[in-house]
Amino acid sequence: MTTSVDLSTAKSQLTQIMDSIDLGPTQSVQFKFAKLQMAQAQLCKDQANDYMNQIENIQQEQKKTAEMIALARKLQNDCKAKNGDCSWDKEASMMPQEMADFFKARGLHYDTTGGDLANNKDEWDYNIQSLTNYQESISNKTQTLMVYLQDFIGQYNSYTQGASNQVSQGIQTLTQHFYKETAMTTPVTNSSSLTQVMNSIDLGPTESVQFKFAKLQMAQAQLCKDQANNYMSQIENIQDEQKKTAEMIAAARKLQNEAKTGDKCTTMPEEMKSF
Repeated sequence: MTTSVDLSTAKSQLTQIMDSIDLGPTQSVQFKFAKLQMAQAQLCKDQANDYMNQIENIQQEQKKTAEMIALARKLQNDCKAKNGDCSWDKEASMMPQEMADFFKARGLHYDTTGGDLANNKDEWDYNIQSLTNYQESISNKTQTLMVYLQDFIGQYNSYTQGASNQVSQGIQTLTQHFYKETAMTTPVTNSSSLTQVMNSIDLGPTESVQFKFAKLQMAQAQLCKDQANNYMSQIENIQDEQKKTAEMIAAARKLQNEAKTGDKCTTMPEEMKSF
């Protein structure tokens, strides 16, 4: 397993992945950083997939090794029972050619006493130990790969979450910039359509879906804001009317009390008549 990282290759891969990511115009720092994190997430995903493939291959190797160990133990038991398939010694059994090829292909040692594939129970002990050692070594390798895999999965999740946060911040920044700098170049009235509002918003080139959606949301937000301002104006007017009405009631009660006390009529002020 190769764990070293070629920095020049990694940088080249990162650049290639970033070039393949389309977020539309990316002049804002947030969108550029989101693009970088998405590229890093893709590298982590690719590396994690590579480790997963290695783990799957090792698991297949573990299965094959386990089968060889089981067969070797059976052949050893045949020797112990003096039921070996060796033609000249029933206390020996022949190693199948497939097993011999398995040892050779992996550089594993096995007993070659006599220059043939016949093995007695002691020689099978040696062969089984060699297979067991190999089984333990690939098991350790699997555990190491699992650690790397979990690390890259963690990094992938972190980068994707970071990219999502940056995109959200980028949209928020665009919205704040819009309200601060443009402040709606076209006045919005109750008859203004959503299309008219959107046409008044200038975000520059808006070919990307993200920017178009942001523009739509900003237009809808402006319509909601204008409607809210309209309601606030109505409420303020009503509050002024309530205040004026309360003043008139207080004045009327005062005149009533004067009339009761003086046992005479009082005159309604012109202001109250006009009200």
